[in-house]
Parts: sequence; structure tokens; C-alpha cells
Amino acid sequence: MDEKILNGFWYYSVELPDGRFTPGKNFNNIALTRNLLKAAKVEGNRCFDFGTMEALVPTLLAKRGARQVVAVDRLDFSDKVELVKSLHGVQFEYYGKILLDNTVAFGRSIGDRFDIVVLSGILYHVYSPFHLLGYARSLVRPGGLVIIETAAILDQSYSMQYNFQSDGYV
Repeated sequence: MDEKILNGFWYYSVELPDGRFTPGKNFNNIALTRNLLKAAKVEGNRCFDFGTMEALVPTLLAKRGARQVVAVDRLDFSDKVELVKSLHGVQFEYYGKILLDNTVAFGRSIGDRFDIVVLSGILYHVYSPFHLLGYARSLVRPGGLVIIETAAILDQSYSMQYNFQSDGYV
């Protein structure tokens, strides 16, 4: 295992086969996404994951028998994703440096629409959540499934929160 990669920045805490976890932010949201995926028929389906970070969701999809998994992110975590794929013995397509506005054209260039599109932990990172929902709808086939998980702040004093410097999490 590449200990330098394992000890670097990780958004998610990814379980490793030896029982350890990567030093992620330990967001509880991934538990909801896992439960939603358990309720979905994944086996044999084509799946697309927006904003995958270190590819925790694609790993789960691949382990559940998806026919094809495509994962994209605007950042490039190729080193971490390849390590996770290797450690978990899964295969899927990962593409870093895909800007959100290019995602639909990129996804369509890979083939037909997807059976399952996942938006886990991404809606609150974008300036226009409705555009992202429209992008997801454009990528899912008629009768397909869009899985959405997001965080919300229940406080009337906030209308929107942004991280203009893109240097931290709000």
C-alpha cells in the first residue's frame, strides 16, 4: 500500500481491506447513500456518479455488480482512486478534471443514458443546484433512477452559503 497517499487529504473515510480507514472527514451522509444504494437494483445496470472524490460510491456500485460505472469529478484524485480500485479489486471508469458544465456532453460521449445516476454530497457544493438536477436528468434513461443525497441548513437567516475561495468546506 502507498502509505503517502493513504495519509494525505481524503474527503471520505474509505474502508480498506485490512480494517483501517483513510483519514477522511467522516461525513455521516455516506451512510444514507449506502442505504439508498442497497434499495436499488444495481446489478447489470449502467451507473454514473457525479463528484466522486475518491470513488467511494463507484466502488460500492462495482461491488454490487453494476455492468458499467462511470465516475467524474472536477478535481483529479487519480492516485487515490487507483489505490482504492486496487485494494478493493474493482474496476470502473474514472475521469478527473471534468467541469460540471461539460458533464452531460462528456457522459453522452461514453454512450447511451445511464440506468442510475448518483448525486451524493454534491448539491451543496454548486452555485445552481437546479442546473445539477437538470444535468442528472439529462443523463438518466427514461424510467431510470437518480439517487440524491445532500445536506441542508435549517436556519432562516441563511439563504445560500458559498466558499468563494474553494479552499475549505462550509
